[in-house]
Amino acid sequence: MLRTRTIKRAVGASLAAVVASAGLAAPAFAASQPLNYGGSVGQFDNNPGNGAASWAYFSNRGGGGVGSSFLRVQFYNGSTDVIDANPGETRTKNFSQDIWLMQVCIGRFGWEHPDCSGWQG
Repeated sequence: MLRTRTIKRAVGASLAAVVASAGLAAPAFAASQPLNYGGSVGQFDNNPGNGAASWAYFSNRGGGGVGSSFLRVQFYNGSTDVIDANPGETRTKNFSQDIWLMQVCIGRFGWEHPDCSGWQG
């Protein structure tokens, strides 16, 4: 059993080195951790099992003076898209490419200057 763990570690380290030396981004295989910010929560999955490349969930739980809010997702090519929701709404959206990062923004201070979380992958 100890030998099996050592071999698995060596193979994993070798694969990581190959990906890093080739300058490739490691693909995301599972759902992200939920991002909770300002009464809203978002999450994405790059293997949703529904035929889409990725899927995102966004819920605006309202409260705390939060009006409309949105989940901004960024793809590996740098482009972005959003899912917006009014207080009390939950929305989902399928995307044709894998998501790299997400950010929750709330309209507490108006849409000219939304209050946004940091980016999370």
